[in-house]
Amino acid sequence: MISGRDADKALASGCQNGDGSHMSKSYFMGMFKKYVGTGAVAYINQLRVQYACELLRTEGKNVSEIAFSSGFTNLSNFNRQL
Repeated sequence: MISGRDADKALASGCQNGDGSHMSKSYFMGMFKKYVGTGAVAYINQLRVQYACELLRTEGKNVSEIAFSSGFTNLSNFNRQL
């Protein structure tokens, strides 16, 4: 499963093609929503929550450690997603 931090990197690199050509962020975000069915930020947050749930089930860490490990920058953002 992709971690929250890896998802951020994927979103950032999504605007740059392997051949060096670029697309605007707004174009990328629009195309992402068109083909995936949800916005890129919402999709990444969904991945983060799934990853956090897996960690909560399998790791002996506390909630704040798991939230940060999943790519959330603070507990308030993490709690809002649940």
